[in-house]
Amino acid sequence: MNDYNDQLYSWAYHKTSSKEMAEDLVQDTFLSAYKNLENFKNESNPKTWLFSILNNKIIDFYRKKSKSLTKEDNDAELIATNNTNALFNEKDHWVNTTNTNWETDEHFNISVGVDSDWMMSVKNLD
Repeated sequence: MNDYNDQLYSWAYHKTSSKEMAEDLVQDTFLSAYKNLENFKNESNPKTWLFSILNNKIIDFYRKKSKSLTKEDNDAELIATNNTNALFNEKDHWVNTTNTNWETDEHFNISVGVDSDWMMSVKNLD
């Protein structure tokens, strides 16, 4: 079985882009093959059988990774929703979360750096 070690490792590395994960998957593959050796019926090449086991290990790896990402995504979404809900009142209007009055000329001029002539011309458009 060790005849296929490099080929299995290359395939696992190609699929995972991680040396450590590829090593772990190949090790798990050989362990599974050893435990299930009595189930191997010599109807296929041992290499085919080992690659089949490895491919299933790779699929399991990505399924597990997907589930953990999904849980993290759900947690992040819950936090974002809770934070977003804090921005609205019971009538679904924005809540002023700062004490800044965005309507004043002073804040607009300071934050954007608009000159007073331009500001006056915009006000006169109303």
